[in-house]
Amino acid sequence: MKELTSNQVASFWDSSGFEMDYVGALGRSGDLLCLWDPSVFKEQESIKDRNFLLLKGSVVGCSEPLCIMNVYAPQGTREKKNLWNRIADLKDKYAGMWLLLGDFNVVRFQEERRNSNFNPVRARDFNSFIFENDLVEYAMKGGKFTFSVGNKMNSSCLLLRKSTSGIDLFDFFNSWLDRDDFEGVIRASCDKFKSTSPTYLALMKKLKLIRDDIKKWWDKTKAKEGEKEKIVKAELDKSEMELETRELSEEEDWVILESLNELTKIANFKVTDIKQKSRARWALFGDENSAFFHNFVNNRKRKKFYPRYGD
Repeated sequence: MKELTSNQVASFWDSSGFEMDYVGALGRSGDLLCLWDPSVFKEQESIKDRNFLLLKGSVVGCSEPLCIMNVYAPQGTREKKNLWNRIADLKDKYAGMWLLLGDFNVVRFQEERRNSNFNPVRARDFNSFIFENDLVEYAMKGGKFTFSVGNKMNSSCLLLRKSTSGIDLFDFFNSWLDRDDFEGVIRASCDKFKSTSPTYLALMKKLKLIRDDIKKWWDKTKAKEGEKEKIVKAELDKSEMELETRELSEEEDWVILESLNELTKIANFKVTDIKQKSRARWALFGDENSAFFHNFVNNRKRKKFYPRYGD
């Protein structure tokens, strides 16, 4: 329905008073309706979108603002991702407690679907949206699915608590485990963590702290290794020019060999990371891993450039 009146929706409520707001339908879909008891929830403002209805207000007896969003997500992958971004922008703009509910048209995990196709890309985008915006999922009670047509079933239910710190999805590279200082970063994060929160919240906060410290360490490590790589390559280029005019001393040969070992170590880290990325992309998209193979070939060329000291 494009237009709704209180008389038309009164059948959804008991004899007591109610307030309402809605987004009219376009064709056969998109109609969003919210009803609430004004003695419990006080609406201050509403924001309407083709895919959501946001009510901003407060619960009687609670000073913290409450934002309730009724969601009707589109079908397309790109349209879904655009919606997640719009919701995230609003969440950053308006402080307080947030509650998201409605039809997200996507699930988080394959087991949440039955007799219907599971799309890993949409699930990945949805999970990223959840974690990046500190969303916590309600546990389903009374059944596994919230929607079913014949044998087709899916489920999803979300709760956002402003005080709960979520865990971002971020890439963890296996090559980090081979770096000497990585374990120290983890131990230092664990040692400095203090919390009086309940166990499940404390665990989430601890993992978030570890993640943030890993990100800071990785940014510094990448910058340090990038600078070291430039210096080593410059030294090797200088040594090559010296070779054209004279024989190098044993000490200079040793410096070149150490420089090559350092350069190879950095290159191997990069190749390992590229290989891991390529496998993840292949699992999701089935691509040809061209970036990995190009980097692998370039690495082999680099080694052949110094046959005297290479493998």
